[in-house]
Amino acid sequence: MRDDVDDSAADGGADSQPPEMPQAMLDPRKSIALGALGLGVIVLIFWQVIPQIGSYSDAVDALQSMSWIAVVIIAVTVVVYLAVYGLIFMAAEPRLRYWQSQQVKQASFTISNGVPAGGAVGLAVQFGMLASYKIPATSATAAITAVSLWSTFVSLGFPIFGVLALTIVGAADGVAWMGPVGLGILILVIAVFVSIMRSQSLAERLGAWGNAAVRPLGRRIRRLKDVDIAAPIVKFRREMYDLL
Repeated sequence: MRDDVDDSAADGGADSQPPEMPQAMLDPRKSIALGALGLGVIVLIFWQVIPQIGSYSDAVDALQSMSWIAVVIIAVTVVVYLAVYGLIFMAAEPRLRYWQSQQVKQASFTISNGVPAGGAVGLAVQFGMLASYKIPATSATAAITAVSLWSTFVSLGFPIFGVLALTIVGAADGVAWMGPVGLGILILVIAVFVSIMRSQSLAERLGAWGNAAVRPLGRRIRRLKDVDIAAPIVKFRREMYDLL
């Protein structure tokens, strides 16, 4: 009898263990086909599209007219730019090594910019590569979401900082006001996003402020009469918080 109890307890302990999550693997044939397609598109762009926009000879002449200091600065900037790419996914998913993070980011970037509708394909490639590195699906989704969000903020910020730089050197005639305005909007958007993610009460408060701002418009615009901004904000915060 005791042996039966022990056996049943052992079986129950074994059954209580969570099942192992299946790990996705990249299909080598699909990877090769997709790489060949991307390479073909890139060759087509450099062969047919770019010559219609500019001239390679003019670009070479412009490079030759630069000082060696300018060429060195450009070369160092490119190297730093490529090196930093390997740190992005490491920050979002610490279990990745540098070279793995570099591969994920470079592969998705190349596909997104070299293949038609590459943005969606690039996301799928990121997920597949992270799965091949034994990253769980939830963690992979969270990492991709975090990287995509902050990449969007950075992409919006670079043109703004460019206008600000032109304003500082006095070369932004007519558009100098866009730099400070754009920077203020970007900081506001980031601050709202961080506030929503930081606290449930802050998310509810921001939603209430949004409803208060929309309510006067609802008296004149029928479609805005029953709009509730608080509910989607709280739902977004809850889903993103659970994910991230």
